[in-house]
Amino acid sequence: MTPDAVVPAHRVLRFGETTTGRTPGRLVDTNPRYGIPMLCNSPSCLAATAIGAATGALASSREAVSGRVTRGAVAGGGNRMAECVTVQLRVAEAAASIDAARTNLLRAGGFAAAFE
Repeated sequence: MTPDAVVPAHRVLRFGETTTGRTPGRLVDTNPRYGIPMLCNSPSCLAATAIGAATGALASSREAVSGRVTRGAVAGGGNRMAECVTVQLRVAEAAASIDAARTNLLRAGGFAAAFE
């Protein structure tokens, strides 16, 4: 950016306008969603990132477990890890937690009906 650059006034969006929901575009479209202050969306963005990371971690865990077999004397040798009840319960619990978090996020944003 050059220090002597000139930005026309009609191209400037002030931070205060975005944090109060009083942007120039709000005067054109009165839909309430366009009046939501910018910083109100930050928690949703952070939560969506965490849900995506958890979804990826679960997929990686399922892939890693699918090819593994047990070695031990307690669980028996050569049994598939994916068939162990404890592993299945933990995978199911993680999947349910991710699904609940995703549903809550969509419900809070008013988008849950679009996925039903």
